[in-house]
Amino acid sequence: MNGIVLAARLAVQELLFERRIFLFSAFGLAAVLAPLLLLFALKFGVVDILLTRLLDDPRNREIRSVGSQTLDRAWLEDVAQRDDVAFFMPRTVSITMQQECAVDGIPAPPEHTCNLIPTGPGDPLIPEDVHLGEDDTAVLASQVLLDTLGLSVGDIVRVRVPRSLEGVSENGILRLRVVGAVPSERLEASALFVPLALVTAVQNYQVGIGTPAYGLEGREPVEDRQTFYGFRLYTHDLTAVAGLAEYLRANGVPVSTRAADIQGVVALNRSLSRIFLIIALLGGIGYMIALAAMLWAHVERKRRPLSVLQLLGVSRQYLVLFPIVQSAAIALMGAFVATVFALIAAFAVNIMFADGLIAGENVAILRVDHIVMAWAITLGGAVIAASIAAGQVSNIDPSEGIRDV
Repeated sequence: MNGIVLAARLAVQELLFERRIFLFSAFGLAAVLAPLLLLFALKFGVVDILLTRLLDDPRNREIRSVGSQTLDRAWLEDVAQRDDVAFFMPRTVSITMQQECAVDGIPAPPEHTCNLIPTGPGDPLIPEDVHLGEDDTAVLASQVLLDTLGLSVGDIVRVRVPRSLEGVSENGILRLRVVGAVPSERLEASALFVPLALVTAVQNYQVGIGTPAYGLEGREPVEDRQTFYGFRLYTHDLTAVAGLAEYLRANGVPVSTRAADIQGVVALNRSLSRIFLIIALLGGIGYMIALAAMLWAHVERKRRPLSVLQLLGVSRQYLVLFPIVQSAAIALMGAFVATVFALIAAFAVNIMFADGLIAGENVAILRVDHIVMAWAITLGGAVIAASIAAGQVSNIDPSEGIRDV
């Protein structure tokens, strides 16, 4: 143990004695490592921004059925109860979903076609601070519809529901109170988010079935019915979209997703990782070869002092620690300097690009675990490079120390 301590202490003292070489070597390592750290921070930050924006946009987790086909109620319930489904809502035919809306209370108001979108608790399109409430006539309006009609939260919107039965055209009128708005970034369309019961009532009205609760009269007493021709659902995370979509298609239900956008980010992350790995390997291997050559030359210059130490009783197996300790010291100092430079550069980059970012986003992200990993890899590489010089130390003959005496 005393021999190990002695060899390590002599290695450190020798570095301090030749501190200019020590500092030049450390800064040489920092010159290679700092750009790699910044490149990794940029890669991680850019991908993190893209993934965060994908996750924050619920439309990327949406799976929507395509076309119209009568779906079995039991099958719909099974899909809704799957673990990978975060929100599920059936829908009716398109003719039911699109109606004419206008501001209520003014003569001959201009009408605008809007979609009736059934909704419920947990709908990802609805902000968490917006609630539909328990009133059957309370609805949420998209900001696009509010701007188009000049509506405000609290106003009454009139929905005209046309139908034609036995050659007679009629119109049912719904008066609905807007209790909240859905921002444009959630939905860029004219729409009313309504209870599923209201959409069902509209569907029934168009085939002659009345719903007194909504003021929609039927032609004759007919048993209420609910027939669904599609759905929209949202998964808990992006990774579940592709698998669930494949399951639905296998069950004969054509669906549309944004899987291509998700795969694009995943592919970008994979490509950036490969580019970073190639650059890191080229830079790292190049520096380690240079470090090994420097340590080799350093051992050559110190052959005589090292042989004298053997004559003084220091074991050869302890002396091999001499270049290893020095290499580790250079690696740690270089990693420290590189980390400081990389953090300063990352801070500057984030300030430069702050205008194009959302609050909380950073173009360059360098976390503590990233720094620890970089230090560990650097230290490991330095020790491997030093092992070459350590092998040279083991071949020094003690007699070399007295040949020139």
